[in-house]
Amino acid sequence: MRAEEHIVGVTGQKPLGFRGPGFSWSRDLLEVLLERGYLYDASTLPTYIGPLARAYYLWTSDLSAEERNKRAELFGNWRDGLRPVKPYFWQLPSGSKILEIPVTTMPVFKVPFHLSYLIYLSRFSTFLMTCYLKMAILMCRLTGTAPSFLLHPLDLIGCDRSKSFPSSPGWICPAASSSPTWKRSSASCRGTTG
Repeated sequence: MRAEEHIVGVTGQKPLGFRGPGFSWSRDLLEVLLERGYLYDASTLPTYIGPLARAYYLWTSDLSAEERNKRAELFGNWRDGLRPVKPYFWQLPSGSKILEIPVTTMPVFKVPFHLSYLIYLSRFSTFLMTCYLKMAILMCRLTGTAPSFLLHPLDLIGCDRSKSFPSSPGWICPAASSSPTWKRSSASCRGTTG
C-alpha cells in the first residue's frame, strides 16, 4: 500500500495494475487488489525455470538464512510453467474475477525473453541474443500471443551505477553495454535493424 501511496503522490494517478516483486503473488493478494480497485495483476511468469532463477539468485547473493527463507517462493515454482502465456481471468474464492496479464515467455518452450535475459545472453553473443529474441517474437506471432515484454529499470541502469542488486542478470553489464542491447532488442521487436 505504501508503493501505491507513493505512486499517487508522484503522479496524481492511482495505479490500475500490479506486478509483484520477483513474480510473487497469492490468491489473498489478488483479493486485496480487487478490493482496492485494481483492474489487473501482472505478477505471473509462466516458465518452468523459476526455481533455477531462484537458486541462482540465492547462490550469488549474500543473504542471511532469514532473508533466504523470506524468498522461498521468489520466481515461482515448476507448476508456473503450466500457466497460460496469454491473458486470462483468475476466479477468486470470493466469486470475483481479476485479469491476469502474465509476463510473456516464449510460447510452447516457456522460456523467458524479457530484457534481463537478453542482456545476459548478449554477454556471450549479440548474435545469439538477437536470434533468441527473433525466435520468441516469431513464436508469439505463430500462436497469436501479444507479448507483455518486461522492462525493468534495473536492466537499464547497469551494474556500474549501483551495487545494490548484483544478482539481477541485467546488472552484470555496465549501463553503456546494456543500452546497445536495449536498442537491438527494441529494433528486433519492431522488425527493423539498428
